[in-house]
Amino acid sequence: MNKETLKQTENLEDLKIIALNLFEENRILQEQVKFLQDKIFGRRSEKKDKDDGQLSLFDIPEPELCLLEPLDSVYKGRDHQIG
Repeated sequence: MNKETLKQTENLEDLKIIALNLFEENRILQEQVKFLQDKIFGRRSEKKDKDDGQLSLFDIPEPELCLLEPLDSVYKGRDHQIG
């Protein structure tokens, strides 16, 4: 083998190593992109801390029902009837 052929073979081996390293780096970067896309746009539960001091829309207490007199007793003694 002459020097030129030996040099080309060494360059070819170096290029193969570089290509393999680039393929591995590309694979890792694709995994990172997928992970971040899932984290940003993926499904998640919208839970929040209860200690933030803000009232929830659904934490409003129900108003207490006041007991009204039946209509019969209100109209008792009047001359018109409940129909």
